[in-house]
Amino acid sequence: MKSYVLLLISFLLCVFTACNVAEQALNQGDYDHAMMKAAKKLSRDKQNGHYASIMNQAYMKLYEEDMNTIQFHRKQGLPEGKPIVYDAMNAIRNRYNRIKYLLPLGGYTFPVVSDEDIIAAKNEAAEYLLARSAQLLKSGSKPDARAAYNLLQQLRSMYPAFKNASELEQQALYMGSNYVLMQMSAPDNVIMPADFQQRLLSINVQELNSHWMYFTSAYDSTLRYDYNIIVKLVNISVSPEQLIVNNYAENAQVEDGFDYVLDAKGNVMKDSLGNDIKKKRYRTITCLVSERRLHKEASVGGFVDIYHTQTKQLLRSIPLSTMVTFDAITAVANGDLNALTPRTRQLIQTPPAPVPNDFVMLYDAAERLKPIILDAVRQNRHLFN
Repeated sequence: MKSYVLLLISFLLCVFTACNVAEQALNQGDYDHAMMKAAKKLSRDKQNGHYASIMNQAYMKLYEEDMNTIQFHRKQGLPEGKPIVYDAMNAIRNRYNRIKYLLPLGGYTFPVVSDEDIIAAKNEAAEYLLARSAQLLKSGSKPDARAAYNLLQQLRSMYPAFKNASELEQQALYMGSNYVLMQMSAPDNVIMPADFQQRLLSINVQELNSHWMYFTSAYDSTLRYDYNIIVKLVNISVSPEQLIVNNYAENAQVEDGFDYVLDAKGNVMKDSLGNDIKKKRYRTITCLVSERRLHKEASVGGFVDIYHTQTKQLLRSIPLSTMVTFDAITAVANGDLNALTPRTRQLIQTPPAPVPNDFVMLYDAAERLKPIILDAVRQNRHLFN
């Protein structure tokens, strides 16, 4: 019985709480939430006067707020208030459309702005956004171009194609963007393959692009670059091929017959079954190994220098370096091959590898340098504002 009472109390509390969520939201000024909760109840029972009253009160509060906003900006008469007026009217219309399926509702009135008023406000807002964007673009500054772009995005949400808005949007994007040119330099005394620079600058700088940032390694005379990245190489070297020989011996113990175990009197000892006791005899075998290591390395080093193009100021110089090594190890053996370790056995079966030429090693170094350059730029993106 006690459990039944507790369950009943819990049920009644849940029902009571559910019934008061909409009213609590109304009293707390969360009118949109109050409308949502009331609409959920009314969709099951339109005759519920309690929720109809909550719906109307919440709706009218929001309607009055939007109308006050509209009236204030109309009285103020400033052009920048026109998009605000349209947004407020649009909010009223959208709110009305969300509850339209419930109307009529309990004799309450739910006012809404007319189509004519919304269309007029929309056109006024669109004209203002277009004119203001064009005005901002005349200043030639990047911040103004970006502000114009944002206004044109707002206009696009109202009219996907409004007069010359699309053309102005492209202009704003062009004027508001930073353009970064990546180039390479090296002192005259640094000798490199003919196409080394081309290979290094084939780096995919486009992956660094963002909305207002455009990177390229191909010079375009129609662009005015804001920043220059100079990959300055100060060291390109390839070591001569080295042969390092290491001679050593490997030994192993192998079984070589047996000996009888003798007692103190020199007699052969017997086990419990009367058999002669024997012990294994071992001998040491040796194999001489000549291990030959071919070694060659290529290194590329320098700096990633970031300049402001107009002021020619060096903003940051980031050191960079990479090294490519070639190692090939083989071996020859002379002696008993059974003495060799598994590693040495593998070496004597390995054929000599061809040593790459200088250009191949430098090209490999260039490939390794590409992600290092990209990371250096990525970590200093804050310099491109």
